[in-house]
Amino acid sequence: RQTDCSDTRFGSNSAHDLLLVDDRLIVSDNANHRVLVWDQVPTETETPPDLVLGQDDMESCASGTAANRLDEPVGVWSDGNRLAVVDSQNHRVLLWNSFPTTDGQPADVVLGQQDLESGGDQGQGPATMSFPYFVTSNGNQLFVAACGTRALIWDAFPTEHGAEADRVLGEENFTAESEVTSEIHMQCPSGMMLHGPHLFVAEFDSHRLAVFEAP
Repeated sequence: RQTDCSDTRFGSNSAHDLLLVDDRLIVSDNANHRVLVWDQVPTETETPPDLVLGQDDMESCASGTAANRLDEPVGVWSDGNRLAVVDSQNHRVLLWNSFPTTDGQPADVVLGQQDLESGGDQGQGPATMSFPYFVTSNGNQLFVAACGTRALIWDAFPTEHGAEADRVLGEENFTAESEVTSEIHMQCPSGMMLHGPHLFVAEFDSHRLAVFEAP
Protein backbone atom coordinates (compact mmCIF):
# COMPACT_ATOMS: atom_id res chain seq x y z
CA ARG A 1 0.00 0.00 0.00
CA GLN A 2 0.93 3.63 -0.52
CA THR A 3 3.37 4.88 2.11
CA ASP A 4 4.92 7.93 0.42
CA CYS A 5 2.49 10.75 1.13
CA SER A 6 4.59 13.51 -0.37
CA ASP A 7 2.78 16.24 -2.31
CA THR A 8 -0.67 14.91 -1.40
CA ARG A 9 -1.91 18.41 -0.62
CA PHE A 10 -2.29 19.22 -4.32
CA GLY A 11 -1.73 15.94 -6.15
CA SER A 12 -3.65 12.74 -6.71
CA ASN A 13 -2.36 9.24 -7.25
CA SER A 14 -4.33 7.22 -9.80
CA ALA A 15 -7.56 9.24 -9.84
CA HIS A 16 -10.39 6.89 -10.91
CA ASP A 17 -13.68 8.76 -11.02
CA LEU A 18 -15.03 12.28 -10.80
CA LEU A 19 -18.39 13.91 -10.43
CA LEU A 20 -19.59 17.48 -10.73
CA VAL A 21 -22.75 18.30 -8.78
CA ASP A 22 -23.97 21.75 -7.68
CA ASP A 23 -20.59 23.26 -8.70
CA ARG A 24 -18.89 20.83 -6.30
CA LEU A 25 -16.13 18.64 -7.78
CA ILE A 26 -15.67 15.16 -6.25
CA VAL A 27 -12.67 12.99 -7.19
CA SER A 28 -11.74 9.48 -6.05
CA ASP A 29 -7.98 9.50 -5.39
CA ASN A 30 -7.53 5.75 -5.60
CA ALA A 31 -3.92 5.03 -4.58
CA ASN A 32 -3.99 7.69 -1.86
CA HIS A 33 -7.05 5.93 -0.37
CA ARG A 34 -9.18 9.03 -0.23
CA VAL A 35 -11.85 11.15 -1.89
CA LEU A 36 -11.15 14.82 -2.57
CA VAL A 37 -13.82 17.53 -2.72
CA TRP A 38 -13.62 21.06 -4.11
CA ASP A 39 -16.58 23.27 -3.18
CA GLN A 40 -16.12 25.10 -6.48
CA VAL A 41 -14.54 23.89 -9.70
CA PRO A 42 -10.88 24.97 -9.54
CA THR A 43 -9.79 27.67 -12.00
CA GLU A 44 -6.11 27.68 -11.09
CA THR A 45 -3.41 25.00 -11.01
CA GLU A 46 -2.65 23.49 -7.58
CA THR A 47 -5.89 24.70 -6.00
CA PRO A 48 -6.09 22.66 -2.78
CA PRO A 49 -9.26 20.65 -2.08
CA ASP A 50 -11.68 21.89 0.54
CA LEU A 51 -12.41 18.46 2.00
CA VAL A 52 -10.85 15.00 2.19
CA LEU A 53 -12.59 11.72 3.06
CA GLY A 54 -10.83 8.50 4.00
CA GLN A 55 -8.03 10.42 5.74
CA ASP A 56 -7.89 12.78 8.72
CA ASP A 57 -5.96 15.44 6.79
CA MET A 58 -4.61 16.26 3.34
CA GLU A 59 -1.14 14.94 4.12
CA SER A 60 -2.17 11.36 5.00
CA CYS A 61 -2.62 8.48 2.55
CA ALA A 62 -2.80 5.19 4.49
CA SER A 63 -5.41 2.57 3.64
CA GLY A 64 -7.77 1.27 6.30
CA THR A 65 -11.07 -0.35 7.21
CA ALA A 66 -13.30 1.80 9.38
CA ALA A 67 -16.17 4.24 9.03
CA ASN A 68 -13.67 7.01 8.22
CA ARG A 69 -11.16 5.01 6.14
CA LEU A 70 -10.93 3.84 2.53
CA ASP A 71 -8.91 1.24 0.63
CA GLU A 72 -8.60 2.13 -3.07
CA PRO A 73 -11.88 4.00 -3.64
CA VAL A 74 -13.14 4.05 -7.22
CA GLY A 75 -16.68 5.13 -8.12
CA VAL A 76 -18.42 8.14 -6.56
CA TRP A 77 -22.01 9.41 -6.74
CA SER A 78 -23.87 12.30 -5.16
CA ASP A 79 -27.11 14.19 -5.62
CA GLY A 80 -25.64 17.18 -3.81
CA ASN A 81 -26.91 15.95 -0.46
CA ARG A 82 -26.18 12.25 -0.12
CA LEU A 83 -22.83 10.74 -1.10
CA ALA A 84 -21.86 7.20 -2.11
CA VAL A 85 -18.26 5.97 -2.46
CA VAL A 86 -17.17 2.57 -3.76
CA ASP A 87 -14.47 1.22 -1.43
CA SER A 88 -13.18 -1.50 -3.75
CA GLN A 89 -10.56 -3.37 -1.72
CA ASN A 90 -12.85 -3.43 1.30
CA HIS A 91 -15.61 -4.92 -0.88
CA ARG A 92 -18.13 -2.34 0.21
CA VAL A 93 -19.94 0.88 -0.64
CA LEU A 94 -20.03 3.69 1.93
CA LEU A 95 -22.98 6.06 2.18
CA TRP A 96 -23.23 9.48 3.81
CA ASN A 97 -26.84 10.52 4.53
CA SER A 98 -25.90 14.18 4.17
CA PHE A 99 -22.89 15.59 2.40
CA PRO A 100 -19.78 15.56 4.65
CA THR A 101 -18.54 18.87 6.00
CA THR A 102 -15.37 17.89 7.89
CA ASP A 103 -12.17 16.06 6.91
CA GLY A 104 -12.31 12.35 7.63
CA GLN A 105 -16.01 12.41 8.45
CA PRO A 106 -17.20 8.82 8.99
CA ALA A 107 -19.80 7.26 6.72
CA ASP A 108 -23.31 6.59 8.03
CA VAL A 109 -24.16 3.34 6.21
CA VAL A 110 -22.20 0.49 4.64
CA LEU A 111 -23.26 -1.96 1.93
CA GLY A 112 -21.45 -5.23 1.27
CA GLN A 113 -20.47 -5.63 4.94
CA GLN A 114 -22.44 -6.02 8.15
CA ASP A 115 -20.76 -3.14 9.96
CA LEU A 116 -18.46 -0.19 9.32
CA GLU A 117 -15.41 -1.92 10.79
CA SER A 118 -15.45 -4.90 8.39
CA GLY A 119 -13.93 -5.09 4.95
CA GLY A 120 -12.51 -8.54 4.28
CA ASP A 121 -15.66 -10.46 3.46
CA GLN A 122 -16.61 -10.78 -0.19
CA GLY A 123 -19.19 -12.96 -1.85
CA GLN A 124 -22.08 -13.44 -4.24
CA GLY A 125 -25.05 -13.05 -1.91
CA PRO A 126 -27.56 -10.20 -1.89
CA ALA A 127 -25.78 -8.54 1.05
CA THR A 128 -22.19 -9.04 -0.12
CA MET A 129 -20.11 -7.94 -3.08
CA SER A 130 -16.75 -8.65 -4.65
CA PHE A 131 -14.55 -5.81 -5.91
CA PRO A 132 -17.31 -3.24 -6.52
CA TYR A 133 -16.28 -0.63 -9.05
CA PHE A 134 -19.05 1.83 -9.89
CA VAL A 135 -22.10 3.33 -8.23
CA THR A 136 -24.97 5.47 -9.49
CA SER A 137 -28.52 6.34 -8.50
CA ASN A 138 -31.67 7.96 -9.84
CA GLY A 139 -32.31 9.42 -6.39
CA ASN A 140 -34.48 6.51 -5.30
CA GLN A 141 -32.81 3.32 -6.49
CA LEU A 142 -29.12 2.56 -6.03
CA PHE A 143 -27.05 0.67 -8.62
CA VAL A 144 -23.62 -0.90 -7.98
CA ALA A 145 -21.43 -2.60 -10.59
CA ALA A 146 -19.06 -5.23 -9.18
CA CYS A 147 -16.11 -6.20 -11.36
CA GLY A 148 -16.94 -9.84 -11.00
CA THR A 149 -20.00 -10.79 -12.99
CA ARG A 150 -22.92 -8.70 -11.84
CA ALA A 151 -24.64 -5.44 -11.01
CA LEU A 152 -26.76 -5.04 -7.88
CA ILE A 153 -29.90 -2.95 -7.54
CA TRP A 154 -31.56 -1.61 -4.39
CA ASP A 155 -35.11 -0.47 -5.15
CA ALA A 156 -35.03 2.02 -2.27
CA PHE A 157 -31.97 3.98 -1.20
CA PRO A 158 -30.43 1.87 1.61
CA THR A 159 -30.49 3.18 5.17
CA GLU A 160 -29.20 0.14 7.12
CA HIS A 161 -25.81 -1.60 7.26
CA GLY A 162 -25.57 -4.65 5.02
CA ALA A 163 -28.95 -4.07 3.38
CA GLU A 164 -29.70 -6.79 0.85
CA ALA A 165 -30.00 -5.85 -2.81
CA ASP A 166 -33.41 -6.40 -4.36
CA ARG A 167 -32.26 -7.46 -7.82
CA VAL A 168 -29.20 -8.66 -9.68
CA LEU A 169 -28.15 -8.26 -13.31
CA GLY A 170 -25.57 -10.49 -14.99
CA GLU A 171 -26.57 -13.69 -13.18
CA GLU A 172 -29.71 -15.80 -12.81
CA ASN A 173 -29.63 -15.34 -9.04
CA PHE A 174 -27.57 -13.75 -6.26
CA THR A 175 -25.30 -16.75 -5.65
CA ALA A 176 -24.42 -17.74 -9.22
CA GLU A 177 -21.06 -16.80 -10.75
CA SER A 178 -20.77 -17.53 -14.44
CA GLU A 179 -17.57 -17.49 -16.50
CA VAL A 180 -19.31 -16.96 -19.84
CA THR A 181 -20.63 -13.93 -21.70
CA SER A 182 -24.18 -14.05 -22.99
CA GLU A 183 -27.39 -12.04 -23.16
CA ILE A 184 -27.76 -12.71 -19.45
CA HIS A 185 -24.19 -13.00 -18.18
CA MET A 186 -21.79 -10.09 -17.77
CA GLN A 187 -18.04 -10.05 -17.22
CA CYS A 188 -16.57 -7.27 -15.07
CA PRO A 189 -19.23 -4.56 -15.31
CA SER A 190 -17.25 -1.41 -14.63
CA GLY A 191 -19.49 1.54 -15.46
CA MET A 192 -23.19 2.42 -15.56
CA MET A 193 -25.38 5.23 -16.80
CA LEU A 194 -29.10 5.82 -16.44
CA HIS A 195 -30.68 7.61 -19.37
CA GLY A 196 -34.40 7.80 -20.00
CA PRO A 197 -35.90 4.31 -19.94
CA HIS A 198 -32.53 2.56 -20.17
CA LEU A 199 -29.66 1.42 -17.99
CA PHE A 200 -26.32 1.21 -19.82
CA VAL A 201 -23.66 -1.08 -18.37
CA ALA A 202 -20.07 -1.07 -19.64
CA GLU A 203 -18.42 -4.50 -19.44
CA PHE A 204 -14.64 -4.29 -19.23
CA ASP A 205 -13.79 -7.95 -19.84
CA SER A 206 -16.47 -8.55 -22.49
CA HIS A 207 -15.54 -5.40 -24.47
CA ARG A 208 -19.14 -4.38 -24.88
CA LEU A 209 -21.96 -2.12 -23.68
CA ALA A 210 -25.07 -3.88 -22.40
CA VAL A 211 -28.36 -1.99 -22.52
CA PHE A 212 -31.30 -2.84 -20.23
CA GLU A 213 -34.73 -1.38 -19.80
CA ALA A 214 -34.34 0.67 -16.64
CA PRO A 215 -35.34 -1.59 -13.75
